[in-house]
Amino acid sequence: MAATGKPAAGVQACVACHGQAGITPASGIFPNLAGLTPEYVAKQLADFRQGTRKQPLMNTIAQALTEQEIGQLAAYYGTLAGPPLHVGEAGGEAARKLDQVGDGARALPACANCHGLRGMGEGPLLPRLAGQSKEYFADQINAFRNGSRQNDDVGVMRAFAQRLTDAEVDALGQYYAGAR
Repeated sequence: MAATGKPAAGVQACVACHGQAGITPASGIFPNLAGLTPEYVAKQLADFRQGTRKQPLMNTIAQALTEQEIGQLAAYYGTLAGPPLHVGEAGGEAARKLDQVGDGARALPACANCHGLRGMGEGPLLPRLAGQSKEYFADQINAFRNGSRQNDDVGVMRAFAQRLTDAEVDALGQYYAGAR
């Protein structure tokens, strides 16, 4: 289904946006699915289907998927290796500090507390940030900021995103993307 979609239900192939083997071409606002856990992929598809995460195309696609198909797609993407990593080679000292230490004065814990050091992921439902494009990272942080993305536990990401400056979002996006 990742390669062919579900034409009878009007579902396009995942590869159209998420690239071959789950790695999105060059950059952009579509996430790399390779390198994410099956549990995380399944949760996001379920959230899109239920409407607790909003993105018109993904809401439509997820609503056309059965539980079994969601499980199969999640399992498939969970087996794929993520993109090559160069995390921390860009973004500067401010991004490294936010990743590793946070900013206690602004009640910002280290990103690593939930997303693993250098964004490598922490547990089945806390996604890997490493290797996502800076555009996708910024798009998601801004969605948490403006409340259009609300599928975080008890609003934690929405609260943290509010405390980040635009410059920090850009720096963290570069840091996790490994932009050079």
